Amino acid sequence: MNRWTKKELVDELDDLRFRLEEAEDTLRAIRQGEVDALVVSGPDGDRIYTLKGADYSYRVLVETINEGAATLDRNGKIIYANRSLSELLKSPLQKVVGSSIRDYILPFDRASFESLLVQAQQGNSKGEVHLIIEGVITPVLFSLSSIPLADLPGAVGLVVTDLSQQKRQEKLLRYLTEQLIKAQENERRRLAAELHDELGHALLNLKLSIKSLEKNLAPEQGALKEALSKIIQNIGNAFQDVRRLYQHLSPGDLEDLGLTIALHNLVEEFADIHKNIIWTVKLDNLNGFFDIPQATVIYRIIQEALTNIGKHAQAKHASIVAERKDQGIAVTIKDDGMGFDPSDVGPGKNNLGLLAMEERVKILGGAFKLRSEKNHGTSITFLVPFSPLGEVKDETL
Repeated sequence: MNRWTKKELVDELDDLRFRLEEAEDTLRAIRQGEVDALVVSGPDGDRIYTLKGADYSYRVLVETINEGAATLDRNGKIIYANRSLSELLKSPLQKVVGSSIRDYILPFDRASFESLLVQAQQGNSKGEVHLIIEGVITPVLFSLSSIPLADLPGAVGLVVTDLSQQKRQEKLLRYLTEQLIKAQENERRRLAAELHDELGHALLNLKLSIKSLEKNLAPEQGALKEALSKIIQNIGNAFQDVRRLYQHLSPGDLEDLGLTIALHNLVEEFADIHKNIIWTVKLDNLNGFFDIPQATVIYRIIQEALTNIGKHAQAKHASIVAERKDQGIAVTIKDDGMGFDPSDVGPGKNNLGLLAMEERVKILGGAFKLRSEKNHGTSITFLVPFSPLGEVKDETL
């Protein structure tokens, strides 16, 4: 049996430590994509092993993009990750590689990720999820696609886009839109008050004065009496127009009678003006689920939809259905009019009314859907939740 001297043992230990560090450095380089091939010494001499997929130009591209990128196995384990993903996750690259992407996903979103992963193994998938990064919930977009790797069946490529800045901008835009809508409502109420208090009272006083004058006419002044009667009738018509404008600007029915009756009155008034349209109306009881600001937003959305039908649709039939669901209300407004191409709707085009409707729905935390086809009518559906997301209130950004 050979006996080792203390010096020989120390030298052997140093050699083993050096070889271990070299092996660890090699593994780190492989994981980080820094190695294209390995030279391995053996009994038959040196052999070169090329790492599959280690295309230099491709790897440079992946390493320099701002989005996080990774290769996942069929179970969601991270086989490769670029530096951007490591920086996004705020975790060392050597810790990211080998971990499961599920470890970073908010538990609430893991079921959604499983669905995206299954879809991606058949082709492509995309969806928003939330990551937990150092205790902070971060919204991201996952884009996944199948990767045909012979030695890794079911592999999926993942690109992760941080949506934090986009969400902040959307929140700011929504806040500014809320303020604009509030300013519009305040101006509407001011104009409505002026119509009611000034023009309405002036017309009423004028009507009473002419009626008083009419009573004092002599019997032989029949022609003048007839002329005054026509003037009184015209003043009455003008007074009804003022009342209609007042209701349009400030729907007092909302506060006094509730959303359901206010909407019934709105449709009846519209049908009275557009007598050529046959209406079907089905409204569940919506009272008590929304505060006045929310109810006003819903009222304005429907009011704008009716206005569009009256101005543009040339419809013969129209319908409005408002149904109470478990989590909110669903409203659908349809007509059989001339319709239009939905691709024509967008910023910079003559469709501010439709855009305003969609923005109002978003303020309430809801969803908006538009369907239309030329000569085949239009359908607008929007969902508004009962949850606190629907509250219209000031926020500190």
